[in-house]
Amino acid sequence: RLLAEAGLLIAVLAIEKTTGAVVRGPELFAKGVAGFEGAEEAIRGEALRALDELSGPARSDVAEVQEALRSAVRRWFRREVGRRPSVLPVVLEL
Repeated sequence: RLLAEAGLLIAVLAIEKTTGAVVRGPELFAKGVAGFEGAEEAIRGEALRALDELSGPARSDVAEVQEALRSAVRRWFRREVGRRPSVLPVVLEL
């Protein structure tokens, strides 16, 4: 029911395992999310700013990076669109 009302957004991010530096992404994939079309760059920018604010040790912790990514995307949608889609962050360590 929640997915039918708000939609699902998957954010895929690749980071370097040792330093936590962003290698690629976040790539965004949405299904049933109102306000997503045309806003990909703004959402990506919000996510990258949130990741930049993480401390060094937190950047190499996958759980911390996932939570920062999820929070940033949800915050953008709540502020700009007034919706709360389900956000599934996927962080790949390379």
